[in-house]
Amino acid sequence: MRKDNGTEKQRPAAGRTLNKIRISSVIFILIVALLDGFYLYLEWKRCEEIVASEAITLAHSLQSLLHTEHITELKGSPADLNTAGYNLAKEDLMRLAKNNSIIQSAYLLNESDGNIVFLVDSEPHGSPDFSLPGEIYDAAAENYWELLSSGETMIVPQANEGSKSLVSVFVPLKEYAGDGNVIAVLGIDYRASDWLGAIWKNLFPDIIIAACFLMLCMSLVKILEHHFRFKELNRRLMYNEALYRSIFEQAPVGIAIVNDKTFVNESVYGRTVINRAFENILGRTKEELAGVRWPDITHPEDLEADLEKFNQFKAGIIRDYSMEKRFIRPDGSSVWTKMRVGRLAAGDSDNSLHLCLLEDISESKAISDILKESERSKTVLLSNLPGMAYRRDFDPSWTMHFISEGCYNLTGYRPESLIGNKEVAFNDIISPEYRENLWNEWKRVVEEKLPFKCEYEIKTADGKRKWVLEMGQGVYDEQGNVVALEGIDLDISDRKEMEDKLRHYNDHDSLTGLLRRHCLIERLERDNTKKRALVGVNLSTVQSLNATCGFQYTQDLIKRIAGLLKQECNKSRELFKIYEAQFAYLITDYKEIEELNDFCIGVVQRLEAVLTLERIGGRYRSP
Repeated sequence: MRKDNGTEKQRPAAGRTLNKIRISSVIFILIVALLDGFYLYLEWKRCEEIVASEAITLAHSLQSLLHTEHITELKGSPADLNTAGYNLAKEDLMRLAKNNSIIQSAYLLNESDGNIVFLVDSEPHGSPDFSLPGEIYDAAAENYWELLSSGETMIVPQANEGSKSLVSVFVPLKEYAGDGNVIAVLGIDYRASDWLGAIWKNLFPDIIIAACFLMLCMSLVKILEHHFRFKELNRRLMYNEALYRSIFEQAPVGIAIVNDKTFVNESVYGRTVINRAFENILGRTKEELAGVRWPDITHPEDLEADLEKFNQFKAGIIRDYSMEKRFIRPDGSSVWTKMRVGRLAAGDSDNSLHLCLLEDISESKAISDILKESERSKTVLLSNLPGMAYRRDFDPSWTMHFISEGCYNLTGYRPESLIGNKEVAFNDIISPEYRENLWNEWKRVVEEKLPFKCEYEIKTADGKRKWVLEMGQGVYDEQGNVVALEGIDLDISDRKEMEDKLRHYNDHDSLTGLLRRHCLIERLERDNTKKRALVGVNLSTVQSLNATCGFQYTQDLIKRIAGLLKQECNKSRELFKIYEAQFAYLITDYKEIEELNDFCIGVVQRLEAVLTLERIGGRYRSP
């Protein structure tokens, strides 16, 4: 289970702090934005009051230009068109609208027959917006009646007349200055866009102030966030630098910064230019390496190959290179290293920095040499092995996965012919009478995890039979299941032939070729259930001829007598030589004792013909 360290705890904490700062910044900006909005709302209302006040002041100033005595003459009917008061009031209003570009139109209203009607307007005769005297003012609302009775000025915002959006200012005209009766209402229409434009014009400085304040707050928040990020980055940089130094110094691989063919001096390029592992590998300190060129401490046998690659590296032909080379230590010993060279920083072509990584491979090189020698010895052993080595499956076909080259000399088949049962299965090479016993024996030793040893015969590719001695063992997995069999098959045909000869010499008499006494005993012990009899022939008297005729003559006579005795042998009669001049017949499956008696008489008759000539007597003892 992986343990958390202090660094792993600090990183989530720093992330949480940064998230908190971001959330707080967003909330602060939203609050500032809301305050800015509320401030602009208040300023909007103030600007609306300013614009309305200016409009009312303008309306009051325009009121003084109108002649009330002319207006009192108007009756609010088409008949007014021909009166001098109408014409004078018309000229006043037209002049008023013409001299004030922000005024859309001006008109006088009054009450007639319970309706608010036009008295006169500033529109020229015949224009689409011209209103006749006495024409009802459709846009009049209930509060318009209050104008006629109260004498208060009123502003109607965003009143719509047709397709136009207007703001109207209504000022009551009184008969006399002061508290006279209201004789008419002066109406002045402003375009809503001009009205709003005037408000925005007054509000613009406040918008600039609010925007600057908001941007200032956002800048402060951003500065705070960047300040925290800078502190966090600075902390991480310090940690990474400490981590880099720790890794650089504790790395098991030697690291050095090299300038061309010279090791870098730390006083110029800082402290982390050569680590401890690099010093240990070369057996020199930083100070000692500062005055050494790497070609001078490179093994002479490796220098040419190293310089060739280094020149290609400097010329830009290759980006980096690696090789196995030896360095010379101060004590004169050499150390095998795996070196990798890569560019660190680009300089001019004659003075470029590069990074050199070294790994001490002396031990692995020694092991590699041992393995090579072991592989060589193994190859020599397998090539001179009187047989073959194998690795095969534990299956009835003995499917091969590896067979040494000795397979051809042993079986007459190439190894690739048997691998994977490509052309022939190894089980097919084994003589049929041994297959079942071989399989059962392997099953037994595999179950008991014992070594295997067995002798059997195989049939070679040219049809010959050979004896082999197989020795092997099972290969097991972690669960104890057999995954393969490994071992060797040795050709023991010569040994078997020698054993057969020795066994023949041991079992047969060299003079007569008859089986010896111990074979007779073995036969009697093995076949103890059959009807059998022994008939002995004692020629000890023949030994008396040694003194007169010589040993060789006696041996020839015994050999000739043995030949006569063999003529009586058949499937149920077998002759043995049990002593130097004594023979015995093993007779089996005879019917009656008379049969044995007749056989003995026949043997005596054969011997008498030879022994009489040699003047040797004998006697027959019946069974």
